[in-house]
Amino acid sequence: MILTIAIGVISVNGATYKKLGDEAVLSPGSMSNLITSIMWKHSPDIAVEWYGKETFAYREFKGRCKLDFNTGALTLSNLTVKDSGNYTAEINNKVMSPTEITVISAVPKPTVSKSCNPEMTICTLTCEAQAITGVEPVIYSWVISAKQRVQSSSNQLSIAKDDTKWFGKPISCQLKNPVSSERSDDVIIPFTNRNFAVMFTRLVFTVLLIVVALSGFFIWHKHIKANPEKSAQTSNDEEAPIQE
Repeated sequence: MILTIAIGVISVNGATYKKLGDEAVLSPGSMSNLITSIMWKHSPDIAVEWYGKETFAYREFKGRCKLDFNTGALTLSNLTVKDSGNYTAEINNKVMSPTEITVISAVPKPTVSKSCNPEMTICTLTCEAQAITGVEPVIYSWVISAKQRVQSSSNQLSIAKDDTKWFGKPISCQLKNPVSSERSDDVIIPFTNRNFAVMFTRLVFTVLLIVVALSGFFIWHKHIKANPEKSAQTSNDEEAPIQE
């Protein structure tokens, strides 16, 4: 896939794409002579023409066309799907090279659904989006922790538990076409690293033992402070000599 970007033009593999509602600037090419007449055709039909005085726009092009009388360029605003097709300029009655544009919609924000097998060893992520019609061509890609990107020809991604690079990392799906790009919210794969789980369990157990020991010490210390006479008596009884 080759992507090139120029002013007013987005081209993928030689095809020029524009976003629905945007504007397109169509250039007839370089002109060396003074321009005295301009006519642009959309396929076989005349879209707009100018013969040195008034500009005439026809059908759906009325109110949406602007001609540059110095260069012959045509600007189309508020693009619709019907504006897709070939455009050919005739400058000073000379037919210029045609220009083709394809008007597509911006991609919607996708969502990610998740399904795993009962053993929780393989999970499949599915990138889903509403109103996907009219946005082609679309590229799916998966983003790990907003850094690593995995491009895919499918809207699904299968992940095995043995692949530890996914553990605890946020994953999102990106939907992209030649005129727009949207990313889903992050999801977390519910795999657990076994070694990490064992270490975490041991750590929790150790912390609990420490908490219990400290709690016992503070309870004993509080009891001693609350009963100093009894504590002293107990101490004296322990120190008293044995009478024969």
